[in-house]
Amino acid sequence: MTTPQENSTPSLSNRNYEEKRDFIRMEINANAIITDDNGAQKKGLCLNLSGSGALLELEENLPVNQFIGVTIRSPGVSGPTLDIKGHVIRGQAAHESGKYLIAMCYRRSIQH
Repeated sequence: MTTPQENSTPSLSNRNYEEKRDFIRMEINANAIITDDNGAQKKGLCLNLSGSGALLELEENLPVNQFIGVTIRSPGVSGPTLDIKGHVIRGQAAHESGKYLIAMCYRRSIQH
């Protein structure tokens, strides 16, 4: 049997270093359309979201500070669409998949 304290969310000081951030990441692994500032679109995967940014997986790297838009549609026919606008803060090779992990910081988000 667990105590209520064991089930509670850990405080910031008790979390691992990687998770000492303002917002916890939510894994979603959802298909996404990434649009660059020239209007070119690429298919990718949104691995996770937080209150301040997202982590994407793409076939190619994107330059730091490039403005991008990310569209994530719900799997259901009538579900909501999430449109995220922001800029790239980091890009690195994902050695396991041969793809690139792109970290972005939000400028604004619009759900419709």
